[in-house]
Amino acid sequence: MTTEHAYLPVEHANSPRHHARPRLKAVLGWLLVAILAIGIAGTAFVVLLFAHYSTQVPPVGSLFIQTPMASQVFDRNDNLLSSVYFAENRLPKQLSDISEITIKALIASEDERFFSHGAVDFRSIIGGLLIDPLLGRGIRGASTLTQQLARQAILHDTDVTVTRKVKEIIVAYRLEKQYTKEEILNMYLNYVYFGNGLYGIESAALGYFGVHAVDLDAAQAAMIVGVLPAPSAYNPYVDLKLATQQQQLVLDKMVRNHYLTQEQADAATAEKLTLKNGMRSPYGSIGWFVDYVKSIVEKQYGAEMLYQGGLRIYTTIDPKLQTAALSAVTKVWDQAKKDKVFVESDRDTLGVFQPQVGMVSVDPKTGYILAMVGGTNYDETNFNRVLAPRQPGSTFKLFDYTAAFDNGVTFPSEIVASQPTDFGGWSPPEWLGTNQWFGRISVANAIKESSNIIAAKTTLRTGLDRVIYYARKMGVTSPLKPYVSLSIGSFEISPLEMVEAYSTIANGGVRITPYPIRRIETQDGTTIEKHNFAETRVVPTSTAWLVQAMMRGVYANTPNAYISGLQAAGKTGSTNDWHDAWYDGFTPELCTVIHIGDDATRADMSAIRNAGSRFPAMTWKAYMQEAIKLQKQTSFGPKPDGVSVRTICDASGLLATDACPASLTHSSYFLSSHVPTQTCTVHPPILQTVRLAAEDPTKLAPADWPDSRVVVRTMLRNQVPTEVYQDQTTSSGELSVTAFPEQFKVGQQMTLSLDVAQPAGSAAVSFDVYIGGSLVTSASSLPATVAYVPTLAGPLEIAIVGRSAALDTVFQVATSVQVQP
Repeated sequence: MTTEHAYLPVEHANSPRHHARPRLKAVLGWLLVAILAIGIAGTAFVVLLFAHYSTQVPPVGSLFIQTPMASQVFDRNDNLLSSVYFAENRLPKQLSDISEITIKALIASEDERFFSHGAVDFRSIIGGLLIDPLLGRGIRGASTLTQQLARQAILHDTDVTVTRKVKEIIVAYRLEKQYTKEEILNMYLNYVYFGNGLYGIESAALGYFGVHAVDLDAAQAAMIVGVLPAPSAYNPYVDLKLATQQQQLVLDKMVRNHYLTQEQADAATAEKLTLKNGMRSPYGSIGWFVDYVKSIVEKQYGAEMLYQGGLRIYTTIDPKLQTAALSAVTKVWDQAKKDKVFVESDRDTLGVFQPQVGMVSVDPKTGYILAMVGGTNYDETNFNRVLAPRQPGSTFKLFDYTAAFDNGVTFPSEIVASQPTDFGGWSPPEWLGTNQWFGRISVANAIKESSNIIAAKTTLRTGLDRVIYYARKMGVTSPLKPYVSLSIGSFEISPLEMVEAYSTIANGGVRITPYPIRRIETQDGTTIEKHNFAETRVVPTSTAWLVQAMMRGVYANTPNAYISGLQAAGKTGSTNDWHDAWYDGFTPELCTVIHIGDDATRADMSAIRNAGSRFPAMTWKAYMQEAIKLQKQTSFGPKPDGVSVRTICDASGLLATDACPASLTHSSYFLSSHVPTQTCTVHPPILQTVRLAAEDPTKLAPADWPDSRVVVRTMLRNQVPTEVYQDQTTSSGELSVTAFPEQFKVGQQMTLSLDVAQPAGSAAVSFDVYIGGSLVTSASSLPATVAYVPTLAGPLEIAIVGRSAALDTVFQVATSVQVQP
């Protein structure tokens, strides 16, 4: 192409496409129209959308940040304990009471341009959704602090939907018309959730670091603010590593926004933070009880009703008894620490002091839970050990003997041997020590001394399944299996279950399941629950009373529990290595179960000998000493119908006779249907049957006299003659025995010829022949001939008694011969 072609007009240069420009203009025009139409339609849609939802949110001027309605808790006397925010621990503060560095950390992390944008930050939306992903920073949220507050405090809706987002934007705009930025920031800091049950910045500061919000430094503020994106995952009590990573992100943002220098941020990163729960429970000493009530209400009515329903919950708790219970625990622990038995450094991996306690006190007649202590310090550990299954040790023997007495298997005075016993490969020891046993002991004393051997023997005689049946109907719901070790408490049971069982006996065999709530009302006074403390007789009155009597003996035999003048009953319990220790004690008005042990399942507490008769009994006594000042305690009633009294000999455990020394007898209770009938076998009866000489009944007959010369009489023991009759008529003549064959052999028949040289003047007219002590024949004259077969080898006595016509003995002569095998 020549150069002139370069200067041709454009239309000539492109002559083949001279129609392209008009077509392009047309396309662009239509595209512009379409975009404009779409924009108008979209704008109209958005306007209509916002107009539609604007009627569904509160108008400007009526937006108020309200925390959920507090539920009120009342005690057993309908007195208000406190208004409890079941869901939220919240302590509102003004901005002036919050450290400036905390406010800066929040703005840097959650809304960098908070003071420069409106309710919605469109620049952040574009940056978070478009620019940041292109720069490799990932997609970030673009909700302003005002939007977050609208979503959480006004809408209470966190669902990711267009509807919620539209409402959120509308409410955010209205909030900013109604409130200043500072007021919105203040509301936000007091409202939002910081994890670990902490709402608002003041609660978070106290809950994590034990300081007030005004005293938070950069490191602390950054960690607390770092929790906000995911409070359940990022709070330092849940995952300290993740919380530290979040802290670093916040510090980096503070540097980027010029709130901190890099040096200050590095110093904050290096600062060693110590978590310290300074957020004290709003419940005081009733924390474990309130938690238990919360769990029941939430399960029954749901979380929303519990947390926001403004319920009026009327409980069974007695604040004075609750204080007495916690004071008793504190008293015993303080003394044990002073005595260096409990050592302050003995803490588990969670930093909780050990040992811990589970204590629950119930009114047996109503089932009211009057006091509940789930540990030594609620602020340190809110784990409720009253609900935790533990091995009950010897306190389980309540079921062994209740079942045994009720079924007539044994009775209190029965003598049983405590000795080494193999129960199918299991050989339990006694608590006395290695190879030490109680020996022969009554069942009542076996209960008092807590013999393991006799409890196991009794349970086997009763039947393992039957003992389990009694435990079940008295309130035990934990798993139990028919092993012999069951008898001494090898299967875990919670203190709440045990207090129900012991309350059943305290209440005369009538079971009432313990419950913490009497009634629940809504805010307008409508009753939605009125608990029926239903009674069920599960043990006969007579059996329950007999078991009470046995347990009263245990109480009197436990110095650390015994209170002079107080009629009570109880049972101690201890397990291997002293890991679990119990004292379950009761009066007619108050049944209290105490478990003390280490939270770790395999902990060895042998160093402090954690016996039931030691710390649990001491705690029970300290509690009851205050309880009797607050509530009158009566005595158990007289024996009911169905219980009998008998005098028992201590030596045999059987009915005493006049022959039993008074010093060895006592009165014992029995079920009338199972009173023993056998009399003492150790001491001879006062009447004695004796053999007297017929010739002189004032003297005893010689032991070898035949029945024909004896008078048998029953006499008072102290009148039995001691002198043996001497036969004055016995002749000095000799008895001659002629035998054929001459040698006496066992089983060989022989013929005997017997004769006596009678003394002068003998009046004998008949002659009785005795061989081997038995009368074999009578003859009218001598010599007498007798056929006889010896049956035993050895000396054989042969005797002849001469009698007068009146059958009186005139003479008696005897001799003996040797019988060969």
